[in-house]
Amino acid sequence: MALATAAALCAALPAAAQSSLTLFGVVDLSAQHIRGDGHLTRLESGGLNGSRLGFKGQEDLGGGLAASFHLEAGLSADTGRGRPNSIGNVIETPGDFISFNRRSTVGLMGRFGEVRAGRDYTPVADNHTDFDVFGNSGVGDSSLLTQALAIGLVAGRGVRTDVRASNAVVYVLPADLGGFWGYGMVALSEKTRDDEPAGFLRGDGGHRGIRLGWEGAGLNMALAYGKSILSFQQDLSNIHFGGTYTWNDLQFFGQLSRERTTIAEVRHTNDAAALGVVWTLGVQAIKFQVVNSRIKRTGMESMRATMYSAGYDYNLSKRTALYGAVSYIRNNAAGTFDLGVPVMPGQNASGVQVGMRHAF
Repeated sequence: MALATAAALCAALPAAAQSSLTLFGVVDLSAQHIRGDGHLTRLESGGLNGSRLGFKGQEDLGGGLAASFHLEAGLSADTGRGRPNSIGNVIETPGDFISFNRRSTVGLMGRFGEVRAGRDYTPVADNHTDFDVFGNSGVGDSSLLTQALAIGLVAGRGVRTDVRASNAVVYVLPADLGGFWGYGMVALSEKTRDDEPAGFLRGDGGHRGIRLGWEGAGLNMALAYGKSILSFQQDLSNIHFGGTYTWNDLQFFGQLSRERTTIAEVRHTNDAAALGVVWTLGVQAIKFQVVNSRIKRTGMESMRATMYSAGYDYNLSKRTALYGAVSYIRNNAAGTFDLGVPVMPGQNASGVQVGMRHAF
């Protein structure tokens, strides 16, 4: 009711005060069956695109300047609850209530580019998503391997800046640079004292990132780098290169990435690569992707895994799609990569999903 009231009030504002105002969202729900050390059948939100509700607007200030805002809340379509958020980029909230956890920014744009501040996507996470056949969603999500250290899947507790960062300032390059584009981010930790909350030190939660790319002649490629400051997982860094090439009905995807961090005095390095293709046939899309990851650990056996994924989308309209996907992770003797159900070292994992997405 509160969101509906806010939307009604915004719609009643004088036209001169706001050049544009958009209400948008996605409701995405799939049935999934996941196997690991056990099995799980569930309804899951966001198998194709993350479910969300958002408001965005832009005001023309004259002289080539414009002000903008973007408020976007993630939600779990299977329960109607909100999605987890983070406090100071270090503590994760349970997501009991709807919050603008996906993005919450205000900005100013002009010939110089754009400057915006608030909670936003990190450059490395954007790179992973744009060059993943499955958009880092559902059972084919390549980040389960390529960002295994950042999300804490196989070691450590993960970082709260693996996808988004709060307390951030972002600068975006102008759009007219001959195909070149990019942006940088600085996110502040806002911690003034050690051990508040318990276990965290001053400076924890800070993040720095940059993303630079070029697009033209069917090719889109970008390089991104990010570094998250955490005392218990000693400054996790991530560098990622990705690209797509479109040829007729085929779009080819590629990724190369490296994560580095130290956990309990053990150095972890995750080298990963992915190749994929999407074949679009009118309202249909057929997807394939192979992802490989190797985590080297000082004085320990490397963890290795290969994930094979295939998917099919059928667009009933521009806004509504039916989809399905299957995925299989093959671990080496030390590997513990999974799809949501933990596995024993050396055990394989698999998953299947069928769902529907509606955007508005």
